[in-house]
Amino acid sequence: MAHILIIKDDDLHREMLESALERTGNQVTTVSDGEEGLARRRTEKVDLVLTDLFMPHTDGIELIRKMSADDTPVPVIAMTGGVNGGHRPFTRDATLLGARAVLTKPFSIAELLAAVEGVLKAVPFQNGTDTPFV
Repeated sequence: MAHILIIKDDDLHREMLESALERTGNQVTTVSDGEEGLARRRTEKVDLVLTDLFMPHTDGIELIRKMSADDTPVPVIAMTGGVNGGHRPFTRDATLLGARAVLTKPFSIAELLAAVEGVLKAVPFQNGTDTPFV
């Protein structure tokens, strides 16, 4: 069981992500914007962050940059529509800044779960073991 922090400004999508991840046995914390996500990350030990890229206050790109620069970086999966204003894909920006995976909307629950599993298997957990916080 991993502790996953979801940072997503859309209530319906946030609840759908939370439900899917909880059904697979994960502990999930949700917040609605990047500032709240950064604050929660400082107060809770999480194994993975799932964040949207376009949100009010602190966007996902800034959030990934700050979390990657942290003393104990946490793996991040970014979610995006892929293009801002039809001009530039932000998937490359997210990965260059440290996102371990990027999900381009719309994506399926199976794609979400595969990305989460892949990222969690690829990185050691913050508690220094090969298993997430319990």
